[in-house]
Amino acid sequence: MNDKVCKNSLYTALIFDFLGICLMLFNYFVYNKDFWNSTTYNLLFGGLFVLLLCKNYFKKDKK
Repeated sequence: MNDKVCKNSLYTALIFDFLGICLMLFNYFVYNKDFWNSTTYNLLFGGLFVLLLCKNYFKKDKK
């Protein structure tokens, strides 16, 4: 895969994770729904996974 495409896809995944967590916070404060559910865990673990991929991918760029 092209380096630029890979970087952009990782950035996009982080942005969508952040938006998902923001929408869940909105849902919590406006509709008083539970914030900590399986979707929250999936978003948080997905975001951590993407951050680890970014860290490893950009470490390869520096070498």
